[in-house]
Amino acid sequence: CAYPNPDLKSVNISSYLDGTTAQSVWISFEWRSDAATGQNGAFWAMYGWLIDDLKIRTLPDFDLKTTYNYWGSVGVNYHLMHSNQSAPVDFRTDVLNDGGQTMNGVALEVDVNSGTINTSPTASIAKNGVDSLETTFTPSGDGTYTFTRRIIADSTDDVPSNNVIGGDDFIIGGYIYAQ
Repeated sequence: CAYPNPDLKSVNISSYLDGTTAQSVWISFEWRSDAATGQNGAFWAMYGWLIDDLKIRTLPDFDLKTTYNYWGSVGVNYHLMHSNQSAPVDFRTDVLNDGGQTMNGVALEVDVNSGTINTSPTASIAKNGVDSLETTFTPSGDGTYTFTRRIIADSTDDVPSNNVIGGDDFIIGGYIYAQ
């Protein structure tokens, strides 16, 4: 087959619905050959295709999703910083409210070395809204700093798997910077 199989798609159409009146939703499917590939004749072939496992569902009430994650010092993601020139480490994540209700008390929580917890100011994020959450941690001397990050909110997230933020570590010590 000239095209990947299966091709999974998820489309959130809630921004097109006002939620206050009964609305009809029409879904159509279209197939086109990949003309952008130019000379590869296989992509012009007219293969048959099937639609399988179509699901139309309502949004979960409470669902946050991270869309951007960053951590670093002075705009650079250092893993090793010079002892005499260590700087505060910034943490940022952009969060999309992919649920059907406004999420209140949304914050980025950073746990450094399983005990020092820094939390961003809280935000309320409306349905389909995005907000940037930021906090800073200042290292207190040489050593290895291991951190984890997570999104917290006043309501329990119905789909917590799509807002997981990986952890990492950095070292303060010696005379070398490294990324």
